[in-house]
Amino acid sequence: GPFTPEDVGSRVEVVGVGQGVLKFVGIHAANGKPRCGIALDDQLGHHSGTTKGATYFRCRKKHGVVVAPKKVVRLEHVES
Repeated sequence: GPFTPEDVGSRVEVVGVGQGVLKFVGIHAANGKPRCGIALDDQLGHHSGTTKGATYFRCRKKHGVVVAPKKVVRLEHVES
């Protein structure tokens, strides 16, 4: 099913990019579209969780991406 804020902390894969941890589920500040923010395991991202002046989450430099949910695959379910 679709990602919800309860999924934050789950291991995910960004298709064509790499694996990481889901850190944000919500609406993109600029375009109003649903987005997922991921802290990637490797330095394959574009930022540290802040993009276009909006902070969605915090992670190491160049480890963060904010992408459309369709590009994100759940790897495991984390029980809260």
